[in-house]
Amino acid sequence: MKRKVLFIDDENSWRTMVSMFLRLAGYECLTAKDAIGSMLYSGEDDLAAIILDVNLGSENTNDLLKSLKEANPGVPVVLYTGLENTDPSIKRLLEEGANEYLRKGNLQDLVQCVRVVAGHSANRLQKPPMLQTSAWQVV
Repeated sequence: MKRKVLFIDDENSWRTMVSMFLRLAGYECLTAKDAIGSMLYSGEDDLAAIILDVNLGSENTNDLLKSLKEANPGVPVVLYTGLENTDPSIKRLLEEGANEYLRKGNLQDLVQCVRVVAGHSANRLQKPPMLQTSAWQVV
């Protein structure tokens, strides 16, 4: 069963937090901050899913999505962003081949979304891990 996820986000703190949470949920997490970094993992034969931030600075997310879909046919792409689902760029990316949209926030929702799109939903009865460090808590 494929358990590798590629997470693309230009914010270092999000890359760190999400990759740590996905690892705790049993996934190997590859990370990239931009299109060039994400292409290093392009064509990985054992990717279960790609998680893509919609706002990558000056990068053209539409072009990146097309490149990712060409290099990784059949691998689901989850848009993970702070943008509302009514934003025109979300609709455009979903029309261009992204499989799901998820608003940044609850990391348990992200793990569940990855499980569903990657076909690991049989694991949905397992409670996602709780990560707690000093004064903050991610559940």
